[in-house]
Amino acid sequence: DAASEASQQRNRLASLASRLQSMETQASRLEAQRTQRAAHADELRRRSQAAFDEHAALQRACDELRRRLTTAQERHDAASARRHELTGRLHELRDRRSGERARVGLLEDLWHRYEGFPDTVKTLMSRQVDGLIGPLVDLVQPAPGYEEVVEAALGPLGEALVVRDRRALSRCRELLNEQGLEGCRFLVLSDCPLALAMEPAGSQEGVAGAVKQYVRAEPEYQPLVDWLLNDSWVIDDIQRLLGGRATPRGRLVSARGDRWDRRSWRFGGSRPSAHGRLGRRQRWEQARAALRAREEEFQRLDAEAATAEQEWQACLCEQESAKGRLAHAAPGLHKLESHLSQ
Repeated sequence: DAASEASQQRNRLASLASRLQSMETQASRLEAQRTQRAAHADELRRRSQAAFDEHAALQRACDELRRRLTTAQERHDAASARRHELTGRLHELRDRRSGERARVGLLEDLWHRYEGFPDTVKTLMSRQVDGLIGPLVDLVQPAPGYEEVVEAALGPLGEALVVRDRRALSRCRELLNEQGLEGCRFLVLSDCPLALAMEPAGSQEGVAGAVKQYVRAEPEYQPLVDWLLNDSWVIDDIQRLLGGRATPRGRLVSARGDRWDRRSWRFGGSRPSAHGRLGRRQRWEQARAALRAREEEFQRLDAEAATAEQEWQACLCEQESAKGRLAHAAPGLHKLESHLSQ
């Protein structure tokens, strides 16, 4: 019985040992599974964190791209407005420049080709006669606002040609006879006295001063101006002279161009024949200077417009580039957001 009991105990011990071994094996397998699952969970957490980090980075990148796109759009709008403004100003300035070019051309014809002068003057000036200086209207310049006064004071002499001496006058006369030209007035510079006192205007009321004080000329032509205008005075209103009985002294000219020239009266109902020619050289030079300034302004504005065009193109490229980068990044961000939401 003792042997049988001992055998049974051995069998139970063997069974228990086998079960223990089986349980140890199962525990080892469970531990391995637990370790594997823990590693998998760690990997999932790592991947999830990486996905969150990638999402955050991609979100920041998209936000930065949206900011850049907004900035690029604003810069593009500003550049487009600037470009449109400069283009409009350039077209306007081009039209104004064309008008000024035409005006300069017209004034140049009046100055160099003596447009508006009699054919006799044109012919004599084109022959470059030795000693022939030019029309009197080209040698004097009235003060601003006194053009009509000076024109009225000069009267028909405004169309006269000025020559240096009587030898030049003889050459002009010979040419007139040879060409069969119409008559012409001449003023000889050498005939002018070097010093000439102003003739008094008498006791006329309303006399404002001598006409010659409103005329500028180069020093060599000043004696001629003094000689022609030494008895010409400016009066405020020629009407003052019409009520008197005494003959007025000197030549009197009003601001309207009314004139008493010692023997006859002339009223400014129509322009003097020299109107439009007096100061024509100065008008041409002023118009040419204004055109040069306009050309410089146009070139400067044209350069600004070209720069604005380049800036607009650069802003457009920047805007399109920002749109492309944002369009490329947006699907990845949406994919990550969908994955993280699961």
